[in-house]
Amino acid sequence: KVLDVALKDMRQSFRSYFALAFMFGVPILVTGMFFFMFGGIRDEDGDGFTLPVTSVLIVNLDTGGFETLSGSSANMPEGFSGSDFDLGSISSLGEMVPQVMGSEELGDILEVSAGEDLNKARMAVEDQAVDVAIIIPENFTRAMLLPDESATIELYQDPTLTLGPAIVGSILNQLVEGFAGTKIGVGVTLEQLSESGVSVDSQMAGAIALQFIQGAGGGESGESPETDSLLEIKAPGVREQVATNIFIRIISMIMAGQMIFFAFFTGAASAQSILTEEEKGTLPRLFTTPTPELSILGGKFLAVALTVLVQVSFLILFANYVFGIPWGEPSKVVLFVLATVILTSTCGIFIISFLKNSRQAGIVFGGVLTLTGMLGIFSVFTVGVQNPPPLMDTIALLVPQGWAMQAIRLSMSGDPLQDILLIVGGMLIWSAVFFTVAYLRFKKRYA
Repeated sequence: KVLDVALKDMRQSFRSYFALAFMFGVPILVTGMFFFMFGGIRDEDGDGFTLPVTSVLIVNLDTGGFETLSGSSANMPEGFSGSDFDLGSISSLGEMVPQVMGSEELGDILEVSAGEDLNKARMAVEDQAVDVAIIIPENFTRAMLLPDESATIELYQDPTLTLGPAIVGSILNQLVEGFAGTKIGVGVTLEQLSESGVSVDSQMAGAIALQFIQGAGGGESGESPETDSLLEIKAPGVREQVATNIFIRIISMIMAGQMIFFAFFTGAASAQSILTEEEKGTLPRLFTTPTPELSILGGKFLAVALTVLVQVSFLILFANYVFGIPWGEPSKVVLFVLATVILTSTCGIFIISFLKNSRQAGIVFGGVLTLTGMLGIFSVFTVGVQNPPPLMDTIALLVPQGWAMQAIRLSMSGDPLQDILLIVGGMLIWSAVFFTVAYLRFKKRYA
């Protein structure tokens, strides 16, 4: 009898063109719209991407510091000689940034120019004369070499652009991470020397730092380092893969957000059959039959879960085969689907348990679910944004949609299973609370 009730409600849901449009049509159409919009940047063969050239203005204020760091070789440990280090024509690490950005390998996507005034550089971006301005601070070299100093490179971008600044930021991050590795190595070396009783002065620290730079560059003493050892630059295939990754990430987040947003609507709309049948008098008549109330309510609960399961499973398979969205390892995806089905179903039943009639349902669906849904999938709107505010991820977890969104994000990014299990545990706690409250209210309502 539980299955009979569930199948009857499911047939009603899937016979409604309005319900089908919200379950499948809207998520696919919205994602498809963005897919074809961004798909316009594909090349004629459809294999890669042809990106517009991003203009980059670099203001290098770095004053260097090699000449003060390498100094005397007195008291140097064996293997170090401050006077033997030579970086060729490079007098500061700041000079390596335009060299990398302006390399031949990146010439098809980056147009690099030099500036001298940081205010003029910012104005150039605001006037859309250039797309991105990179401002290297005065103490950049010293900050990348000495453990006690720090510096921040400013990336000033046109807020209307996404892909170009994201690629520039990614390249810049890789370059800075290479310098940061040098700084860490210097710090560890100096600490070990100090513990060994070796007196370390600024000249020795500078020599050690330059030794690490040359090691990172692949050169030996007296040779200029190769900048591509600090940042791996490959042929245009890498450019296409970078663009592909950004493209797929944007489409994946949009599809995931749409799927979760409308799954919660489906859960509540499917559970609305309880109110509809109560108003028509069919539910009270059903309670007069030998069928237990628990079986009737259980069948309706099962119908909600199965309807959402069909919706989410179909959207995941459709997005994978049509849009090429990689959802992650199958085990993690299955875990996400089951947890999402349970969460959306119990949430829908929970909401319906507080409503007196179907007229209230439209107001609640349009208000409560829309508001909580937008908060939960807010990460969709920050795709491609450099350093989005972490507060938004915290706020998203205040609503159940945020937990579902976090679970699928972890699956797509390849995070460890234990991290996903932690989020799934939170989803199940939400579900337990929703189901308990809904069951007690319906039990009291139809006692």
